[in-house]
Amino acid sequence: MIETVILLAPSIFCLIWGLINIMSSARTYRYWIFSLLMFTATLYLYSETFLYAGLNSKTALMISDFVYKFAALALPSVIMLYARRVAFHKYHSNWITVLLITGIIIVTLIAYTASIIGVDNCVKFYSDKRLNIEYPIYNTSIYKIHYFFTMPIYKIYANTMYVCSIIYIVFCLYKREVKWQMIWKFLKNEKMERHNLQLLFTIVFTLFIYARFLLKKSFLVDYSIASCTVSLILCIVILIVGYVEIFVKMPMIQATSILHPIEVITVPEPIHESTEKRLEVDLSISKKFLDNQSRLNEMFIDLMENKHLYTEKGLSLDDVAKAMQTNKTYISLLVNNVYKKSFPDYINSKRVEFAKQLLKETKGSMKMEEIADKSGFQSTSQLARKVKEIEGLTLREWLTISNQIKN
Repeated sequence: MIETVILLAPSIFCLIWGLINIMSSARTYRYWIFSLLMFTATLYLYSETFLYAGLNSKTALMISDFVYKFAALALPSVIMLYARRVAFHKYHSNWITVLLITGIIIVTLIAYTASIIGVDNCVKFYSDKRLNIEYPIYNTSIYKIHYFFTMPIYKIYANTMYVCSIIYIVFCLYKREVKWQMIWKFLKNEKMERHNLQLLFTIVFTLFIYARFLLKKSFLVDYSIASCTVSLILCIVILIVGYVEIFVKMPMIQATSILHPIEVITVPEPIHESTEKRLEVDLSISKKFLDNQSRLNEMFIDLMENKHLYTEKGLSLDDVAKAMQTNKTYISLLVNNVYKKSFPDYINSKRVEFAKQLLKETKGSMKMEEIADKSGFQSTSQLARKVKEIEGLTLREWLTISNQIKN
């Protein structure tokens, strides 16, 4: 009983995170990928637990095995899709879709041949195979085809997919220039970029999912103590992955401040973005700010130019201030003094530039709704309004000029 609860716990945590993510407000397609990951993992871990806990019904056992095989082949593809979204803010991939469809075809063939053989015969067939018992009927075509897709093809493809998913996440970390020194510094409580941390925990999640897959020798064999240990560690990893994805909004998390000398200023009245254009620099604040302006600007450039923080929807002064471990007054002063713009104007101008770059790179193949979403706008109409304000053009005129430049 205790063993079953331990093995079932990771699937419950995945289900809870998936539901919380769906019920969260303002969730777009890019956030649904995380729910898809959690639900697929739930399906995989839950069906696997049923196999090990044992089912009295042979039919239920076979159905659970088919569900398990489907989820086991689908999960690596979903993991790669999620890693792609976290690392590159890209939500579609033809090659990942092909891998997913291939897995579905393999499981469909296994289920189809099993339905012809029959549930009782399948269970007896696998039991005899484990005991090296052979009957003439096992040499018929349908048994050979079923065994071929169930054993060598399924096992080779599943192992290949899990290894590929781990390699792909490592590739994502490499493209984002995450080095071992950064991980070590993070362990010493220095800050790390949120998306990089998500990728690190995703690779740990994948490794332990793969460990459970490898520990499964047969659906007739019980879990070992090692499997329970893996499940307990997996619970912790799932809790962290879900927490970082859903509740942590800051781009830089879990870190001591890089700007140790910078003092956080207490402002008598909160400064709202709507009044930011009328902000006048107080001389007592200005001196402290100017002493640290170059370091602040260096961090600000990294967040905007390298991390593309402006693509986060609903980005506020508070978000940037928390990411830089400083006061929002400093950020306001920095944008006003260095970039000669208000914070909202600066962010919207960067989003319009990003949208223009996306339009150029995709050569017009990407829909405007997706361009607006990836650029950080709430809708296409919001993009159109900002293009009109910044460029002085309607969206149609802007698209026409952008296409002419592209060609």
